Amino acid sequence: DLAVNNLSLHHFTWDNAVAIIKAIYKSARLGFLINDLHRSRIAHAVIFLLTRIFTRNRLTRYDAPVSVMNAFTPSEFCELAMQAEITPFEIHRHFPYRIAFLGKKK
Repeated sequence: DLAVNNLSLHHFTWDNAVAIIKAIYKSARLGFLINDLHRSRIAHAVIFLLTRIFTRNRLTRYDAPVSVMNAFTPSEFCELAMQAEITPFEIHRHFPYRIAFLGKKK
């Protein structure tokens, strides 16, 4: 089996993210896929503008930019993988401002 975590890791602290990655890895027979936001200034600016143009919902206008700024960068995902003792792993960036983090069991 393959464990999947989608768009939630950015809601956790660094230490909790490491613990979650370890737990996901331990629970899967073949490996895991974590899909999450990619933190960048451009992504933050884009989501800030889009939420102002397309929604009047105060929660969305607040939460979307905050979520982008709480997300991890590709290099931080590499560090998370090392701290969680995940090998081998792959990090892939995808449009729009997403990261796929794959851990494979040997």
